[in-house]
Amino acid sequence: MWAHHFTVAATVVGAFAAIGSLVFTGCSTYYSAEVSKDQLQQSREDADQKRRAQAQLVSMWTQSEEDGTTAIHLMNRSPDPVSDVAFSFLANRDFSQIDPVGFYFELIGVPACSDLTFQATSLRYRKIAYAQRDPVMLPSSVNVREKGMKRLGPHWLLIPTSVSFTDRDGQSWTRDDSGALRHDPDGGGRGWGNYKVEFEGMPVAKPVTVCGANGG
Repeated sequence: MWAHHFTVAATVVGAFAAIGSLVFTGCSTYYSAEVSKDQLQQSREDADQKRRAQAQLVSMWTQSEEDGTTAIHLMNRSPDPVSDVAFSFLANRDFSQIDPVGFYFELIGVPACSDLTFQATSLRYRKIAYAQRDPVMLPSSVNVREKGMKRLGPHWLLIPTSVSFTDRDGQSWTRDDSGALRHDPDGGGRGWGNYKVEFEGMPVAKPVTVCGANGG
């Protein structure tokens, strides 16, 4: 009889041990799966960060210069150049945004560690019929005596709207008017507007003081 009780007890203990082993195995499997999932997510984030590394260093903004004029700055803080650059901005006499002049230009590229400045006083415009148009490739020949072409005043408000470019790895990117950066295989292209625009001369290029960093 005692032998029977011992046999039953041993069987029960064995059953609990087996259940415990299954629970432990299940917990270990779940934990391993979660760790693998986190590692995969981290790998994806690291890969995306690496892919965006150069593009994050390209930006465009408006600034009041020391002489009181306004200018558009197009900066590449990367130690490598970017190519196939297309950028656009609006110009207005004030903050009303009534009938602003839209400027849409293309550059072969922006050199490494450089800041390109487009002075408002170097911009020309003439009103035409509203239509789809191609960007103006810089440098461009400008006929300053062309009938109807006007010069922007030094205190016009310049508002960046977008900049598209190709990085060192052949990836295309666009930064919009909010400053957000997105991978954009179809970047560039054509724009709409009711002004013919030109830029007289070439933008002023200056080396940046902080190169290859996200700050400064």
